[in-house]
Amino acid sequence: MELRLGLVRLGAQRGTLGWASVRECLSKARRLGGVRSPEAAAPSTVLALPAFSDEPSATFRRALHALAHAWCEDAHSLAVDVPETHYVRSGDVSIAYQVTGEGPFDVVFIPPFLTHAEVIWNTSFAPSLQGLSSFCRLIRFDKRGTGMSDRVTGAPTLETRMDDARAVMDAVGSSRAAFFGSSEGAAMSALFAATYPERTAALVLRSAYPRTLWAPDYPWGRSEEEYRREMERDLRLFGSREEALEAVRFRGLQFADDDEAQQWVNYFRWSGSPGAVEALALMNREIDVRHVLPAIRVPTLVLHGSKDAIVPLDVARLVAARIPGGEAR
Repeated sequence: MELRLGLVRLGAQRGTLGWASVRECLSKARRLGGVRSPEAAAPSTVLALPAFSDEPSATFRRALHALAHAWCEDAHSLAVDVPETHYVRSGDVSIAYQVTGEGPFDVVFIPPFLTHAEVIWNTSFAPSLQGLSSFCRLIRFDKRGTGMSDRVTGAPTLETRMDDARAVMDAVGSSRAAFFGSSEGAAMSALFAATYPERTAALVLRSAYPRTLWAPDYPWGRSEEEYRREMERDLRLFGSREEALEAVRFRGLQFADDDEAQQWVNYFRWSGSPGAVEALALMNREIDVRHVLPAIRVPTLVLHGSKDAIVPLDVARLVAARIPGGEAR
């Protein structure tokens, strides 16, 4: 029996998510068929999870600050020992990665934009990584051209980034893993699940968009001009501190205070450069994975904030509807 999870509508823009439900998704996928080969799976069963309130329970407040940018203002900060960073060759590029946790299954986390494997532990997102690591073996890596991975020329494609993910999985001995992708990382995760079902146990998509630019059959996309302006705003990360703060807030992140916002400015500046931002923008503008969504045959959970100002909720409904067995609630 295969478990397929449909759309969960969150209560806020970057609304609080019930951590236990993500754990339940991945655990049930493992128990009920998510780790078996696609050929062995029976017809899917749709299980719709309930929506969550804007306020987290006390347990969730202790557990994490956010999940995939689902920020919670009053989360507790935990002391963190930075895990060791390792490297693996993917083609002629060295990819930096970390592994945390000793849970019964593997999760590959694919975040958006710029990342830095070590500096992230000094941000308010560290409790989220601890939360994930508490029930799985969490695998993360800096995409080529960012963070501690090698700098590259040009704009890497989603296919190249999939090769990097497979290289990291091979390096840590992970034959099959659940993929958790956020924003642009969701598009790559969906493409990976459709292309390599034998290596994908389950799929969690947060704030996913299957296409970037507007098209007659995709009215939620940005125009060329809108996308150009967004890239210019992102490049202000490397301008004055005031301009950088504005750029960070434009990305939809929620901060408890100015100190936390400055923390994230520092994080992004350590994670990349103007050239890295331009290369990512060139790659992301070409994203269109709508055609692969019907080919996904693994347990899938689609998460979205009902007040997300960047990706409309209707886009999440479209993603859930295109994936066989998916259901939007």
